[in-house]
Amino acid sequence: MPPKPILLSIARIADLATKPFEFRPLDRESWQTGDYVVGEVVADLPAPCLELCNGRMVEAVRGDLVVGALGTRTATLEVVGDWRSIESDGRMQALTAAGLLGRATSVSRFITPFVNLNYRGHLMRNGNKLRMKDFMPETSDVSYDCPTILLIGTSMSSGKTTSAKIIIRELKRAGLKIADMDLIELNEAFACQALSVIRQLDLPRDRVNVNGGAVALGHPLGATGAKLTVSILHELKRRNGRYGLVTMCVGGGMGGAGIFEMCR
Repeated sequence: MPPKPILLSIARIADLATKPFEFRPLDRESWQTGDYVVGEVVADLPAPCLELCNGRMVEAVRGDLVVGALGTRTATLEVVGDWRSIESDGRMQALTAAGLLGRATSVSRFITPFVNLNYRGHLMRNGNKLRMKDFMPETSDVSYDCPTILLIGTSMSSGKTTSAKIIIRELKRAGLKIADMDLIELNEAFACQALSVIRQLDLPRDRVNVNGGAVALGHPLGATGAKLTVSILHELKRRNGRYGLVTMCVGGGMGGAGIFEMCR
């Protein structure tokens, strides 16, 4: 009997730790993005670490069986890869420590080698394969009519100089204004840049970066938009707010901004 597979953190949304499952190989035609699969570690030590569902990092050992999900990693400096690139030999890599599995097609020479795996099968339950979307909570469709603006220009920040005026003009056109914003997440990058934006747009300071900004919490390279969006949505819910404004600067003279409305 094979050992019980190790659940990587990409499986934390599922009930795999509490309910039984089996795994067996499936024909390639039935593979899809988000499928939970089992891979056997084939790398020699020392091996990179993988992240468990509880957030703990563990070293992969040859022969370990791990559960991840088929996926795609694109547009990153470290690696580009896709499950569709897995060949008939079943060799794949853990494209992320969390367990995004696929075949690496472009890898930086300056990073730690990836965990190499051999495909051993798809997770099955009652004759059906298990996918990430099977464990997503059902939600109702909600109309989206809030303005979301992507600005490209010479400004360091989407809330600075000419870009700031463009945002205000667009908000007015949509029937909204800064005063309507219950919270504002401003990617400050530098303290002087944040102060410039606050002064130019006359932002209410008691609503800006209420839990700290990049100077206090760090600057998540490549994940700023996701971090600020998640932060403002949770804080809007906690405060029973309605509108939130997220702005961020982007390297190369680009900027982005979005208005989010909490559905009641």
